[in-house]
Amino acid sequence: MFRSMNHRAGHYLLLVVLWALGCLPNLGKPTLWDIDEGLNSEAAREMLQSGNFVVPTFNYKLRSAKPVLLYWLQVASYRGLGVNETAARFPSALATLLAIVATYEFGRLLFGAGTGLLAGVVLSTCVAVLGGAHFANPDALLLAFTTLTLGLYYRYWQTGRVWWIYASAVACGFAVLAKGPIGLLFPGVVVFLFLLWQRQLSRLFDLHLGEAILIFLLVAAPWYIWVGVETKGQFLREFWNTHHMNRVNTSMENHGGSPFYYVIVLAVGLFPWSIFLGPTLAHLFWRLRQADETQAPARFLFLWFAVCFAVFTYASTKLPNYILPLYPAIALVTAWTLERWRTEQLAIPGWILATALAILGLAGFGTSTALFILGGGIELPQLSFLIPGLLSWVWVGVIPVLGALVAGWYLLFRDRDRMLIALTLTATLFVSVVCGGALIALNDLKASPSLASTLPSDHEYREIRVGAYCYDRPSMVFYCRREVRRLDVVPEAVHFLSQPLPSYVFVSVERWPELEPLLPPGSRVVGSFPDLYAKGQPVLVVANHATP
Repeated sequence: MFRSMNHRAGHYLLLVVLWALGCLPNLGKPTLWDIDEGLNSEAAREMLQSGNFVVPTFNYKLRSAKPVLLYWLQVASYRGLGVNETAARFPSALATLLAIVATYEFGRLLFGAGTGLLAGVVLSTCVAVLGGAHFANPDALLLAFTTLTLGLYYRYWQTGRVWWIYASAVACGFAVLAKGPIGLLFPGVVVFLFLLWQRQLSRLFDLHLGEAILIFLLVAAPWYIWVGVETKGQFLREFWNTHHMNRVNTSMENHGGSPFYYVIVLAVGLFPWSIFLGPTLAHLFWRLRQADETQAPARFLFLWFAVCFAVFTYASTKLPNYILPLYPAIALVTAWTLERWRTEQLAIPGWILATALAILGLAGFGTSTALFILGGGIELPQLSFLIPGLLSWVWVGVIPVLGALVAGWYLLFRDRDRMLIALTLTATLFVSVVCGGALIALNDLKASPSLASTLPSDHEYREIRVGAYCYDRPSMVFYCRREVRRLDVVPEAVHFLSQPLPSYVFVSVERWPELEPLLPPGSRVVGSFPDLYAKGQPVLVVANHATP
């Protein structure tokens, strides 16, 4: 596969090209998504504005939900690219590239260059990873640094050379700065269970592990200590109790799900390579039973996958991006399986591969059908909310259909190299178009930029007030570039609009009747915009008598 580039530099070039095609086009064209992108991007903007790089804030109040690494990287990105959506997402895109390269190198170490390359290809062309690269939150950072942590530790386990475990400790420290305790807990459990399975628990008492722990603390601990001192412990208490223990024990923000939630998420997130999940997992379990040199890598990758899957399945709060750290493991096992099949070391029945390609084609047909229906191409009374802009993207589903036909043609003539190349091109084109193009169709339904556009053009520099009555979209703070006062009861909103300063209040059409009869004289509606998160229901902008 890719014989003309069959060397490390050529592999790197190919992976960078795939990453660039998937991540960079239109990176900043979709406006910010709520809730997380709005929160993170605004917190970084306030950090840049205030010059306080220790205590994160959102809407000028303490934000204790996430550690600081993403904000630092976004601040650096803002300084280079300006305060905009592209800059907010660029750290995630770069972290994804780091994860791809780390996965390639780990695959090369475990199974050879061919498997490493294919693993990098799988990771750089699947829905979940490319979606994470287009999203301004810490998950892509966690993906990158946990991949490095585990890959570097395995290299230490294999060679005993101390700089590998030191490097692993540094990566683990950055993982904790990116996402918190899970950056240590997840790789720590994987390593512990791996050593237990290998009957090598005595290696936990290795002197070098103690040195690595010290290095980890030197990377991760200073900021946590500093922010704890600066906030008199408030950040640490809220960070641990509210945003970690509560997410495990209760379903926060209505983000729950069944025990099979992540089975569905994985099938969608690994697409289009998830069509090979059946033979991939069968091959992995078969290798686990073999007493040969592949048993240790198989055990390590199995634990990497299983621990992440089990931890987040157990947690009450569930979101698709939580299991992002397991994708390198499943990408490696998928690549290992397909590479052994390509080189005729592994037999996969033809009917299984034909079924996989049929599923790919059906998924493409289903994508086009869903876009056609949601775009209003056919009237269905059950649908209360349509997105007309999606109609122009119905053709996207043709990509997997054509890819399945071309790959099937090569499968028929037993040209395994060209079949995998056809699937790579299909995955690259499909995922890059969806992440970098189709999502732009939803911009007109994300109200925050439009709400901010109703403010005076110089609103960042003049004395005005902005509030929101029983309406909460974090991205509106980012686009307004100022505090948006939260108004929870009618008297508060009425008083807010009664002040002599120019004042604006955002209110959903659903709550408008509560406010309208009590508005002070001179107040009026100056804007109305649909809100994607309220099924297209309008959000109103109410201005008081002092506004121009």
